[in-house]
Amino acid sequence: MADRESFDVFYEKTMPALFRALLVVAGDRELAADATAEALTRAWQQWGRLRNPRAWALTVAHNHLRAWYQRVGNREMLTGVFDDDLEVTAEALVAAAPGAAEVDPDLLKAVADLPTRQRAVVASRYLLGLRPWEVADALGIDRRTESEHHRRAMKALRERIADWEGDAL
Repeated sequence: MADRESFDVFYEKTMPALFRALLVVAGDRELAADATAEALTRAWQQWGRLRNPRAWALTVAHNHLRAWYQRVGNREMLTGVFDDDLEVTAEALVAAAPGAAEVDPDLLKAVADLPTRQRAVVASRYLLGLRPWEVADALGIDRRTESEHHRRAMKALRERIADWEGDAL
């Protein structure tokens, strides 16, 4: 029973953040929800054997997304940005993932405009709370590569924020 209780705690803490991170990566609410469910179901099946369940769940979720895109004929994870007509609103995020209200919708949109790997690194670090080495392992990339994607993403986001501040003047 203790295993079930510890998994329940893990689930409550991880599910909203994992969903938000996958939503930013995939740009599709249903696909993010499906990947989240797959990852957490498989985490429960492996629960007694996992050393780092958050990173493991992210790896499973990313593999699920990758497999989905390969099935539909797109070898890239996602190359575009959020479309204006995509039904992802701040209200929908809050309804689907408690705590999403803490994420600024403009910032979420700016992250969504990043290239795929940068978006995945930022979402994994800041929405899921993984450490850099955990992100690298989960995404199957070298730790230096993860660091470079993070550096480029932060530079792009700083420039975007500077543009916003310039527009506000």
